[in-house]
Amino acid sequence: MKGIRSVIIGMHNPLFHGFFVTLAWKKIYKHYPSVKELVCILLHDIGYVKQNFIDGNNDKHPELGAQICGYLFGKKYYNLCIAHSRDYARKLGLHLSKLGYADKYSVLLIPNIIYKPLIYLGGEAQEYLKKNKITKTWKWGYPISILLIKEDYYKWWLDNKKYRNTE
Repeated sequence: MKGIRSVIIGMHNPLFHGFFVTLAWKKIYKHYPSVKELVCILLHDIGYVKQNFIDGNNDKHPELGAQICGYLFGKKYYNLCIAHSRDYARKLGLHLSKLGYADKYSVLLIPNIIYKPLIYLGGEAQEYLKKNKITKTWKWGYPISILLIKEDYYKWWLDNKKYRNTE
């Protein structure tokens, strides 16, 4: 199961990923998250443990973290978690949450020397390559997949600048 691999040793490990999402939150919103928001940051991707893949049409990974945070803190925090995923928010007709922007920006903050092993250990890189029909090639000492994934996030980040500070 790639999902559980990603949560244990990959990009979706709550402590590692949570650290960078918290840094991203601070950079975007100019303050650290509240305790409740921090719990949402730590749990927002926990639903990957129940999935055999990272991305796809049947991706429901936001549900588990949203259910836990909604139970603990109410609807506001349920919505913060459930709408952190671009695809899932779109599917539900919601705007991407503040957590979603911090989540996506966090990828750009992770140094490639750390990012590279995590996306390979967790299975994210292999899935991305297969999904986008890319054969492994190297450029500047990194697999091209790392550069493409980060480039995708960076382009999206710039394109959505005007929406970041909204709830």
